[in-house]
Amino acid sequence: MKDSRPATFRFKKFEIADTVSAMKIGTDGVILGAWALESYSPERILDVGAGTGLISLMMAQRFPTAQITGIEIDASAASEASHNIGRSPWSDRISIINGDFVDYDIKHFDAIVSNPPFFTSGLQSPALQRADARHEGSLSIDKLLERSADILTDGGRLAIILPYERLDKTIYSAAMRHLDVSRIAELSPVPSAQPIRAMIEFTKGLTDTYDREAITIRTASGAYSRRYADLTSEFYL
Repeated sequence: MKDSRPATFRFKKFEIADTVSAMKIGTDGVILGAWALESYSPERILDVGAGTGLISLMMAQRFPTAQITGIEIDASAASEASHNIGRSPWSDRISIINGDFVDYDIKHFDAIVSNPPFFTSGLQSPALQRADARHEGSLSIDKLLERSADILTDGGRLAIILPYERLDKTIYSAAMRHLDVSRIAELSPVPSAQPIRAMIEFTKGLTDTYDREAITIRTASGAYSRRYADLTSEFYL
């Protein structure tokens, strides 16, 4: 059967090919890239599991002075990400590493953003979500938290998206590594559905309170919700 997916996804200020990377363009990456690090001005950002380079490019657009590094374990995906970044306006501020985040010698970032390889699809029904999930491989949530705590500067932030059912356990595991919650967003596909994703932002160091919100991707009529549209307005055509 002929693949009906477009060869290139066009955003307002950049384009992305995702014919090679296993992590295809989807709602998860887009909303995380738009939501992460709000009211923060990072100078060094690390994109873990860079895939096509989507989040790296979104970070470059949102933070004009930041230097961004993407790390991707799959050589073909890393090559595709480098190709996408080379065609962007920010190729001088983004670099892609082909390596394993767990043991690669990198450190001293003041922000880390990751759409980890716990699933490959966007927001879907729970049944399809489970069907599309892929193995975590070397990058489990615990390893992501442990390594992030090691390389983040004091006061640095880690923003991730993950299955909603793993939220509480992830918060507990992060606290053991002195990563405290600063923001949470619960994501539902439509108003009548339970949350199936959670975005969490941690800060390295103690925080007294955190913000929590619920985001519905689409309205009952199928249109994008106001919150989702506002978040992504600088990216979607």
